[in-house]
Amino acid sequence: MSRLSLKNSRLLRTSALALSALLLIAGCAGSPSADPSSSASGSSSESVSPTPTATPTPTPSYKPASEDGPAENVPVPEMPAVAKEHTEEGLKAFIEYYFELINYTNESQSTDAIAPSTNLKCASCSRIVRNVNNYKADGMWMVGGEYSIDLIYADLSNRPLGYKYANIKFHQSASTDYKGPQEVDEEFELSSDIRWQMSLKPVENGWIVVDMGAGK
Repeated sequence: MSRLSLKNSRLLRTSALALSALLLIAGCAGSPSADPSSSASGSSSESVSPTPTATPTPTPSYKPASEDGPAENVPVPEMPAVAKEHTEEGLKAFIEYYFELINYTNESQSTDAIAPSTNLKCASCSRIVRNVNNYKADGMWMVGGEYSIDLIYADLSNRPLGYKYANIKFHQSASTDYKGPQEVDEEFELSSDIRWQMSLKPVENGWIVVDMGAGK
């Protein structure tokens, strides 16, 4: 056996003896084993509780007016994109939308939606707002009475102040006014073949009703 091999053999034997001694000392001086119950308790206390899932708020459902009470949660009409165009098609679409606003105003007894599209000097428009406010103040409401347009003739020719005009034909369904639950105040029959003329002003986001009333 060569000298190099002999030297390596001695070194390995000496290292093995030293390692055995260290392991023996470590075994004698080691810390006592941990209490299993203590370990389990620590893990339990550090566990994170699951985050509760938020319950979505339900959307209030629409309740139409009836003999028992006024309407609730009436959906607000949305203006179609075409109604913002200053064209014949846009004018007709806006008038249809405006009559939806009138129906919404009567049913919901709220004038917030119709106000931005109405000129304050419009007499017929002001009468609608005034009637709605009076009904609400007196604790009254209407069942029925929806407006439906039958015909629109639009006139986009140049007029003073840039106004545009339209002749419309519409009808209003039969209605009943209530002054309390199941307490009738007045009843109205179907009104048909109603003819009005409307004056409208083109604005940036559509139109504004300047005036409307019985056509000549």
